[in-house]
Amino acid sequence: MFTIKAKLLFLLLPVTLLMLAALAALHYQRTTEIVTRQAQESLQTTVKAREIALTEYFDSARLIASTIASTDAVQAYAGITNLKLGGANLEKLVRLRVRVGKLLRSFQENHWGRFHHIFILDRSNRIVVSPAHGLAKVDSPSPLLNRDLSKNTWAMRSLNQGKAIFSDYRSWKPGNESNPVMFFPVRDAGNRIQIVIGIELNTTHQWKIVSRGFEQDGKARIFVGTEEGRPIMQQTGAHAGRLTDDPLIHVKMTGHWSGRRVTLEDREVFGHYVKHDQYPWVLGAEIETGEVLGELHTLHMILLAGLVGVLLILAAISVFYARHLVRAIDAIVAEVERVSRGELDIEVPGAGRRDEFGKLSLTLQQLIFSLQRVAKKLRQYKALKKAS
Repeated sequence: MFTIKAKLLFLLLPVTLLMLAALAALHYQRTTEIVTRQAQESLQTTVKAREIALTEYFDSARLIASTIASTDAVQAYAGITNLKLGGANLEKLVRLRVRVGKLLRSFQENHWGRFHHIFILDRSNRIVVSPAHGLAKVDSPSPLLNRDLSKNTWAMRSLNQGKAIFSDYRSWKPGNESNPVMFFPVRDAGNRIQIVIGIELNTTHQWKIVSRGFEQDGKARIFVGTEEGRPIMQQTGAHAGRLTDDPLIHVKMTGHWSGRRVTLEDREVFGHYVKHDQYPWVLGAEIETGEVLGELHTLHMILLAGLVGVLLILAAISVFYARHLVRAIDAIVAEVERVSRGELDIEVPGAGRRDEFGKLSLTLQQLIFSLQRVAKKLRQYKALKKAS
């Protein structure tokens, strides 16, 4: 049979511990959900804002190409390329090329830093107008002049199908990465596609748009990648790595994806990724879960330590009161045993206490006093009876 002290220690404390543990687990789960949701919402807000800014940049390239295409010089140039080039027509073509070259250079200078290069491609599949970059002489051509683009898929689609197309970040210049290019077809008076305007976007400027105001302290990263999820632009020193298959499949199917994922470098991150429905890029932002939940985990460890401390204090208090309680009960039981043996000349300890044990002791003392009076009357009665 368990004593009161054992019951307090082995029943009350485990129940208290379980209740505290359940409360701590519930609190950790709820706060983790809240912090996770806040991190996801922050990433989505960031990506949305950068997506709008980057879209506006791409749209501006389309607007500039449309503006150039509508100028008299370019319209005249598009019209003469459909004529037999001999004699006066050839001379006119040469003069128009010079005029168009100056026009393109003026646009280039006005938008220098935002766009890298502006050129014109014709039915020969070659770049026929290509003003020089930057500080080169006004009349000097760029190294791109006469480059054959017959194997450039985007350029040929624009020239043959009459579509405004953006290339992705590859296969424009030799190497693994390059600037995307806007290919914009120009129609002559007969609605025929004779030339295509090319505007090479500036990847450095795109990165400024994407990274402006974004924290770059290692806690989070933002990047622009190809449609295959391979980052092209990202923070210096950030981990490069293509999106893993499952998120990439969702991005391709639905245009976006949010959630936890494990990167190819075995880092668990919260991420939000968006594939543009018109332009050839995937924009993503992510933050390592350890950075988001690390402080929360530390706080919960402190809370757990606090709960353990409270439990130890509770145990000490329980032991103290159990001993105090048992001692008081043992003292009362000992006096009751003496009374049961007929000893009435006793004084119950604790009668002066102001708690329940004091009341019990006082009541027992009064009972003993009553028994003493009864015993005294019995003795007197027996003495009178014996004397008579």
